[in-house]
Amino acid sequence: MIRLLKNVMKIFAVCFAFALASSAIAEDRVVVIWNCELADGKTTEDVQTANGRWVKFNNKEVAGGDIRSFVATAIVGDVSGFTYLDSFPNIESWAGMQKAMASAAGRALEAELNQTATCSQSSLYNAVESG
Repeated sequence: MIRLLKNVMKIFAVCFAFALASSAIAEDRVVVIWNCELADGKTTEDVQTANGRWVKFNNKEVAGGDIRSFVATAIVGDVSGFTYLDSFPNIESWAGMQKAMASAAGRALEAELNQTATCSQSSLYNAVESG
């Protein structure tokens, strides 16, 4: 039963990511979904604070900006973890984020993120708006 709930939550996260990525814009987006668990003693607010710094850093470092990120927590099902939903205007922007995160400042920011949570898996999607 728990496995079924986890699968339902993964499907929900993908649908949620696509909805978020396309709700405010008409063009396609590139979306990364990370499945994560809070680090001991950390809160969702800690994650959101560090993630906000990640968004600000990457929008400054990546040409064109428009990088968005959401911290999604389950309402129903397995509520023990959370999901990052990172949205980029295109694959070049995503590649720019990878380059920015390889810098000394990016590595320091990633270390901060890793102190708040452990992320076990991620997937990269092309999100196409329907309708």
